Amino acid sequence: MNALAEKLALAKAQDRTETSFPHKFEHAETVELPAFPVEVLPEKLRAFVVEGAAALNVAVDMIALPLLGFAGGTIGNTIALAIKANWIERANPWIGVIAPPGAGKSPAQQYAQKPVDFLQSKAIEAYQTALDKWMAEVETIKADKTNREPLPEEPTFEHYFTTDATIEGLVNVLSGNPGITVTHDELSGFVAAMNAYRKGADRQSYLSLWAGGTLKVDRRGAGTTYVPHPCVSVVGGIQPDLLKDLGESAGRRDGFIERFLLSEPTPVPQKWTEAEVGQATIDGAIAVFQSLRAKRSTTTGAPEPGIIFPTAEAKQAFARWFDDNQRIIEDSSGLATGFYAKYPGQLLRIALILHCLEHPGDLTRKVGVTTINGAIEVVEYFRQHLVVILPRFAAEASTRTAGVEPRVLRILDKRPGEWVNRTDLHKGLGNSVRAPELAAALERLEGDGKVENRTESTGARPREQTRSLRGNEDMKDARGLRAVTAPTSLLAESEDFVV
Repeated sequence: MNALAEKLALAKAQDRTETSFPHKFEHAETVELPAFPVEVLPEKLRAFVVEGAAALNVAVDMIALPLLGFAGGTIGNTIALAIKANWIERANPWIGVIAPPGAGKSPAQQYAQKPVDFLQSKAIEAYQTALDKWMAEVETIKADKTNREPLPEEPTFEHYFTTDATIEGLVNVLSGNPGITVTHDELSGFVAAMNAYRKGADRQSYLSLWAGGTLKVDRRGAGTTYVPHPCVSVVGGIQPDLLKDLGESAGRRDGFIERFLLSEPTPVPQKWTEAEVGQATIDGAIAVFQSLRAKRSTTTGAPEPGIIFPTAEAKQAFARWFDDNQRIIEDSSGLATGFYAKYPGQLLRIALILHCLEHPGDLTRKVGVTTINGAIEVVEYFRQHLVVILPRFAAEASTRTAGVEPRVLRILDKRPGEWVNRTDLHKGLGNSVRAPELAAALERLEGDGKVENRTESTGARPREQTRSLRGNEDMKDARGLRAVTAPTSLLAESEDFVV
């Protein structure tokens, strides 16, 4: 076992910690929620997340989630993913990590910010150098009374993140930068600040920003600022007891809270550890981020958004997941419906980020099926966490999940060559897939030549088994499962779940 595999195993052990859902429900039972599937990340960033989690004694989720947000803000509008000609998504997720005080939320977010901290410090140095040169040139030109040439253009400052910005401030930043990440230790403060100056107008602007709406700000005396493709990621944490501060958003049903990808990672006991992150690991993550803000060659040198498309196989995988998600939407109601309705766009945003992390700087390569399947895994991770988050807003989340086929393949690929019982597949899927749905998915996978199914006679009830026909890929997994308390009403009791 190599060093990274050992760290992945440690992360898996850490994320099996059991914790209780803080709200009490009558007839409560336990459901298992997944930890963030770090195997979807490319090797350099997977090592960065896993080593950081071990050194900080935190769940891998608490680093991986803000890292995705920072990556999105760095990518900005330099590249976009089009699933169809008129459906284009950019890399601007809003990510909220729910954790109690003392769980290491802030140190984990600060660690995840290291790559953009490095880029921002380099940008400051470059700007100061360019500014000094510009000022010297201006002084020389002004000193020559016979010179009629226009003054050179003042250099611009390159932004990667901000901790405090009004909409006006963001407009100024975005007019000269491809994207930015708005980061807050506490999302409740982020929401409260929206009403501080313009009585909710900033909130409406942020709603439009998430959707990628064009920004056009007109100020008397300052002219017009126009941003055709704004890209703003939001990263922050929130304490469970402060979730009520987002409750107004849910009550108003303006779609604000549904724009967030929310997760409540398992707190890891804060114990002393000698584990540290190697500088080579940090340098590896920084190297990936340095290539994320790719620029096409233009006459001005400004970022020019590029559009990429998925492969045919990737699009087919997305379409199947889309139909599964739609069925869940039709069977849901209230706040849950709002979250699920935004999941297709969220999935494409995550897929774009994963693609750019895997192929940084490449503005031409199509998004492959492996990347789409990884994004499906991430979105289903968020869906399962809603089971314990939405009850705080007097809402219920479905225990069903979508995208069965790619997730089945991920389970099988971790046991190459082995016959896996149908019961084990159900368990690996979080017991969230009905037996007929799983059987249909396995039949389709067999028809595609990806798996082999068989019925083994045991002298009693026949045992249904499946194995992967794909190559023995290295599918190291750092996921664990944690037990949480949820209302019995949210747990499926249908015989359809019996294998």
